[in-house]
Amino acid sequence: MISRKLPFLVTVALFCMIFIGLTQTDSLNKRQGDICFADFADGVDGLYTFTDFGGPFKLKKRSIMHRVNGQFTKGFEKDTDINNYEFFIMTKEGRKVDFTEDFKENVKIFPAGGTTPFQKVYKDDDHSVNNLIGGKFVVNHNGKKLASTILHF
Repeated sequence: MISRKLPFLVTVALFCMIFIGLTQTDSLNKRQGDICFADFADGVDGLYTFTDFGGPFKLKKRSIMHRVNGQFTKGFEKDTDINNYEFFIMTKEGRKVDFTEDFKENVKIFPAGGTTPFQKVYKDDDHSVNNLIGGKFVVNHNGKKLASTILHF
């Protein structure tokens, strides 16, 4: 008796799993946003992530909000005064997206050369992943370049 019902139950279960999987895929993809990274390794070590979120990503080229978060782990040992540093991105188009004031307000440098974590949400399009990707994240110390890296997916 069970041997006759088993293939039927397996077929129904397989059909249900396929149906659920196919109907859920689109709604999950709509929630995903664009993301890019700035991975520092020369002179300064750290990782910064730039994420777009909060909008219908496939329908518009821009989203509603843009989150920047990350932390430097070393490279600031010689001078622990955050006011002596500049943090900005030069986009591929040559525009400067400046983070210096936000870093001065929110980041502290430890004596060991690392920093506190940084996170901020921006609502303007200057900070969108589409505008930043391929640009160069630059850290200057007293007007001289300390480190830089290209933003990538």
